[in-house]
Amino acid sequence: MKEIQTLGNKSPNIADPKITNKFDFKILTLDGGGIKGLYAAKLLAQIELKTGKLIGDHFDMICGTSTGGLLALGITRGIPCKQISRFYEEHGPLIFPYEGWTIRKLRGFLQVCIGTKYGNEKLRLALKELLGDYQTMSDANHLMCIPSFNITKGRPSIFKKPFGHYHRDGRFTMMDVALATSAAPTYLPSVSIEGDQFIDGGIFNNNPSLIGYTEAMDHFVGSNRLNVPDHLEYNRISLLSIGLPNEPIGEDPFISSTRSFINWKQKLVGTAMTGSDYIIEYQVRKLVELGAGYYFRLDPPQMSSKQLKNLDMDNTSQKAIQTLTTYGQDVGDDYTSTKWSKIEPFFDTLKTYKF
Repeated sequence: MKEIQTLGNKSPNIADPKITNKFDFKILTLDGGGIKGLYAAKLLAQIELKTGKLIGDHFDMICGTSTGGLLALGITRGIPCKQISRFYEEHGPLIFPYEGWTIRKLRGFLQVCIGTKYGNEKLRLALKELLGDYQTMSDANHLMCIPSFNITKGRPSIFKKPFGHYHRDGRFTMMDVALATSAAPTYLPSVSIEGDQFIDGGIFNNNPSLIGYTEAMDHFVGSNRLNVPDHLEYNRISLLSIGLPNEPIGEDPFISSTRSFINWKQKLVGTAMTGSDYIIEYQVRKLVELGAGYYFRLDPPQMSSKQLKNLDMDNTSQKAIQTLTTYGQDVGDDYTSTKWSKIEPFFDTLKTYKF
């Protein structure tokens, strides 16, 4: 991933329009998962401590779905991941209040029969503190891909930092984009942007790696790309994907084959997301490797079923917060010490795409 310069017999101090600097196009992708974004923020904070630089200093494109979208927007705003982790710790219990057993059951009934489990007023106030309420996608310091789903038009929508002929998203506020990508159905209300209703991008793409890969191949990787600055060429992709702890997978083989919606509960969505994550990870790994690039999926550690049951996307109990904090810290320590060589290629150079 080091810079390659075609200099011929010329001095490197003499400007020459024929000189082309070749780099890897570096992408960071962040999965969705509600309060479990705290785990990723803690992990990334450890990497910032190791390198002495912000995570965003190293990547040309950042992609994030749902809570990963909140992380991505915070990173492109130049907010240290240590501060983002405090955002989750302080505001998570306000956004997803973990009340007594009776209130939790009432919220569950509300979610199934009446409306969303939570409102988004507390989330909006927390995001105002983190991102501000006036910055638009044009203010992002990176190329961005933030998935959401437009239920008005019935199709996926990817919010981007404007480049080339893309301009629509430049007028959208980061606040609205953050609310839209994290509007998990039945958990949080859908979000209206210019008359269309948007919900959580995890509905179709909880792991946004394939979106980032496709965007890069369509517009940035290869020679003579119109969207790439002069004298710069990206000849391959390096992609770091950050996964979050998932709910337990697998079922009793004798479980009812005629389960109702109520009996499926959150597993109905969770199963779809887990399957999507798995196949996307496989596809992107193969595609990046075929292009001679470097791909690494930083998966969470193995946890017991008992631990994972405490890590629902809206479980902000003291035990859940402590588990996410501890595991994020531990995995970050692991990858900044004995496993550093696995992710070092992403951090030995700075980003090269600048607006």
